[in-house]
Amino acid sequence: MGRSDNKVIFVPFTVPGDFIEATIIEDKKKFSRARLHKVLTPSPHRIAPSCTLFETCGGCDWQHMNYNEQLRWKERHLAEALSRIGNVSPHKFLPIVPSDDEFHYRNRIRGDYKNHSFYFHKKKSHEKVKVKNCPIADSKINEFLPRIPKKWNGKNIELQVVQGSVQVLEVHKNRSTDLGFQQVNIGVYEKLMLAMIDKIPTSNITKIVDLYCGKGQWTTKLAQVFPQAQVVGVDSLPSNITKAREGQLPGNLQFVLGTVEETIGFSDLEQAYVTVDPPRAGLSSSVLETLIQAEPLGLLYVSCHQATLARDVKVLTETAFELISAQPCDMFPQTSHCEALAALRLKSP
Repeated sequence: MGRSDNKVIFVPFTVPGDFIEATIIEDKKKFSRARLHKVLTPSPHRIAPSCTLFETCGGCDWQHMNYNEQLRWKERHLAEALSRIGNVSPHKFLPIVPSDDEFHYRNRIRGDYKNHSFYFHKKKSHEKVKVKNCPIADSKINEFLPRIPKKWNGKNIELQVVQGSVQVLEVHKNRSTDLGFQQVNIGVYEKLMLAMIDKIPTSNITKIVDLYCGKGQWTTKLAQVFPQAQVVGVDSLPSNITKAREGQLPGNLQFVLGTVEETIGFSDLEQAYVTVDPPRAGLSSSVLETLIQAEPLGLLYVSCHQATLARDVKVLTETAFELISAQPCDMFPQTSHCEALAALRLKSP
C-alpha cells in the first residue's frame, strides 16, 4: 500500500520499503489499484521468490518477502484489525507462533487434473496454471504429481498426505472431500493446540464444548487432557461426525451432529468452557447471542479471518466477556493468510 496525493494505492507483489514505478489499473474515489511496473530501489526485506509460478499462480503472494518480515506483518495485521474494529488494547497481543517449515508444509493441495497435467487456478480467475512442483506442498505430493492415475482425468481433485502416503480425492460440489476438513500445516496446528490447552484452567472444569469440531481431533485431545470433564463436539457435516466417532473414544467424550444453531442452547453452555473454530464468515448473530446469554466460563476462538474475528470479539467484549489475549499463528507461510487464537473469559460480576 502506498499513497499519492493523499490517496491510497494498492500495489500487489510489493514489499514495504520498495521504491517503485506502477501503473494505475483501477481508479476509485477513495483508492486506486495499480500494477507493479518496476522496482527502482528494493526494500531490504525483498528476496527472490523460489517458485517460477509466483505472481501467476493464485496461491502464494508473499514469497518475495523474507520470512521474519512476513511474521512481523502478520502480527501487525492482527493487531491493527483488533485495535481498529475490536477496540483491543495493545498489551493483549502475544507474539506470533511461527512455522518450523517455511516451505513444504502443506499436506494437501487442490486443483484440476486434465491431459496428464495438474493445474491450479489463477487468483480471481477461471484461467488455469500448469503445476509441476509446488514449493509449499509436502515433498511427497510433489513426487506424486507426475504419477496421478488417468482415471482422475477431467476432475477437480485434492492430493492429501494420509499416514505417509498421498491419496487422490474428488472435490465435491460443496467443496468438501470424503475425508472432510484437514489442517494443512500439522506442525503449527499442534503448537496451536498446546497454546489452547494452556489457556484452559485445569481446576474446576467439568464441561468443555467444542463447536465446529470437524473430525474431532482437537475434541478428542481435550477429552484426554481433561478426563474429569464432560467433552462435547458439535459439527454439521455427517462425514466429519462419522469420522470423529471411529475408534475407541474416551468415556467422557460425545459427538453431536447438527448445526451449532440447532443443537446448542443456553443450558448446554452454562458453567462450560467453549472452543470455536468457525468458517471465515465468523460466528452468526444467533451463536453470538447464545454465548452471551449462556455465559460460559471461558471461550477460545480460533479464526482464519482477522476482520470477522475482530468484529465478533467486539460484540463479545461489549457484553459478557473480557479478552485475555490474542495471538497470530502462521499456518500459511509465503501467503498473507494467518490463523489467530483469541482467549476470552466471563467478566467478573
